[in-house]
Amino acid sequence: MARIMEKNKIKNVSKNMILAVLSNVVALLLTFIVRKVFILKLGSEFVGLNSLFINILGILSFAELGIGVAVTSSLYKPLQEGNIPLLKAYLGFYKKFMNGVAVFIEIAGAVVGFFIPMMIHGNSRFSVFELWLYFFLYTSASAASYVLTYKRVLLTADQSEYLNSINNLLFKVVIAVFQIIVLLIWNSYILYLMIQIILTLVSNIVISRKINRLYGSIFDKGPVAKLKDNYLLNLKKDITGMISAKIGGIILTSTDNIIISAFLGLTILGKYANYTMIITGLTLVLNQIFYSLTPTIGNYRFTSLKRSENEELDVFNRISIINYAIVILASTGAILFSAFFVKIWLGQKFILPYSLVITLVLSFAINQYRQVVIIYMSAYGLFWQQRYKSLLEALMNIALSIILITTTQLGIFAVLIGTIATNLFFNLIWEFIIVKNHAILLLNSKSYFIKYFGAFVILVVLVFSNTFLAIFYQKYFSDLMNFVLLCMSFASEVLVSYFVVQNVFKINIFRRYN
Repeated sequence: MARIMEKNKIKNVSKNMILAVLSNVVALLLTFIVRKVFILKLGSEFVGLNSLFINILGILSFAELGIGVAVTSSLYKPLQEGNIPLLKAYLGFYKKFMNGVAVFIEIAGAVVGFFIPMMIHGNSRFSVFELWLYFFLYTSASAASYVLTYKRVLLTADQSEYLNSINNLLFKVVIAVFQIIVLLIWNSYILYLMIQIILTLVSNIVISRKINRLYGSIFDKGPVAKLKDNYLLNLKKDITGMISAKIGGIILTSTDNIIISAFLGLTILGKYANYTMIITGLTLVLNQIFYSLTPTIGNYRFTSLKRSENEELDVFNRISIINYAIVILASTGAILFSAFFVKIWLGQKFILPYSLVITLVLSFAINQYRQVVIIYMSAYGLFWQQRYKSLLEALMNIALSIILITTTQLGIFAVLIGTIATNLFFNLIWEFIIVKNHAILLLNSKSYFIKYFGAFVILVVLVFSNTFLAIFYQKYFSDLMNFVLLCMSFASEVLVSYFVVQNVFKINIFRRYN
C-alpha cells in the first residue's frame, strides 16, 4: 500500500509540473493577445495605469503576509499521519484569516484610490473619480481571489497542485475571451475589470466544490477544533518570519513601477511594462517548474525513507545546475526574440533599446538563480530565519533605486541597477547561509559560489553575443528569415546546454528521485 501511495505521489509531481507549466504558458500567450487588444482599444496610457495598479495592489497584498506558505508547510506532517482534526484546525484558522484579508483589501482599495493621482508624474487624461473607481474595481478583483481560496493549500500540500492548475487554466481562458470581447465591442476598462471580479469568484467556487468531494472527511459538518497552543505557537513563529519576508518581497518587487510612474510618467511606464510582462511571463513559467518540487521536498522530510545528508546535497546540486541551465537558455531566448516579438506584437515604436533589454534580462536571470535556494527555504519552513533579511533587502533596493534615479540621468536603468545590486551583494550571501545552516548541512561555500559565478559568467557572455546576433539578423534579413535564424541559433544553444548538463555535469535531467 505504501509503495502504491509513493508511486501515486511521483506521478502527481509530474502532473503538477506539466500542468503548472502548461497553465502558465497558455496564460502568457493569452496575456499577450489581451494586451494587444488593450493597447489598440484603450491606448498606452491605460497600459501604464494598469501596470501602476498591479504594483500598488502588490503592496496592499501584504495583508496576506505569506501565511499560505506557512500553513502549507504545516500541513505536510498531518497529511502524512492522516491527522484529520489537526488538518481541520489549520484550515479553519486559515479560512478566517483569508476572509479578513478580503475585507481589508476591499476597504484599502477604497481609501488608497484617492491617492492615485499623487503617484502619476505630470498631467493625466483621467479624472480623480475615474482613477478612484478604476482602482477600487481592480482591488475588488483581488479581494474576490481570497474568497474560498483557503482550500487550495490542501491540494498544494498533498502534491495535487495539478487540480489547481487545471482550474486556473480553464478560467484564465474564459476570462481572456470575455475581456477581449468587452474591449472590442465596448472599449470599456470598467467592464474589463468586472469580468475579472465575477469569473474569479466562479473559479474559486468550482475548485472549492471539487476539494469538498476529494476531502469529504476534512470538510464535513463536524466540529472544528481550535489549534492547540503548541501548534499555534509554531505557526505564529513561521508567520512572523513570513511577515518580514512578505513585506520585504512586496517592497522589492512592487515599487519599481511606482517609482517609474512617479518620476518618469505613465507613457514611459506603459512602454517599459510591455517588456516586463514578457519577463514576468518567463518568471512564472520557470518558477512553476521548480515550485512544483516544493511539496515533494517538504513531504520528503516526514517520510519513513531515510536518506543521508550526502544524498540531500546531491539532489540540491543537481536541481541547482539544471536551474542555471534553464535560466541561461530563457535569458538568451529573451534577448534573441524580444525585439522581433515586440515588433510583430505591438509595432516598431514599442521596441526598447538593447542596452535596457540587456539590463532587464540580467536582472531577471540573477533573480531566477535564487529560486532553488528559495524553494528549499520554503520546503524546510525556514521563515523565522528570514525575518530580517527581506526587510533589509527591500530597504536597500528602494534606497538605491531612488538615489540613482534622482541623482543621475539613468532613468529606468537606475531601478534595475538597484535590484541587481541587492540580489548580488545581499540576497545571494544571506540566503546561502540560511540553507547551509538549516537545510543542506553539507553545502560547501566555495563549491557553491564557484558554480554560481561560473554560471553567471556564461550567462553574461551568451547574453551579449546573442544581442549582437539579434541586431545583425534584424539589420540584414527580412522578418521571415530573421525568425528562422533566431530559431536556429536558439535551438543550437538548447542542444549544447543539454549536452553539457548530461555529459559534463553528469546529470540525467529525467532521473527520478523516489
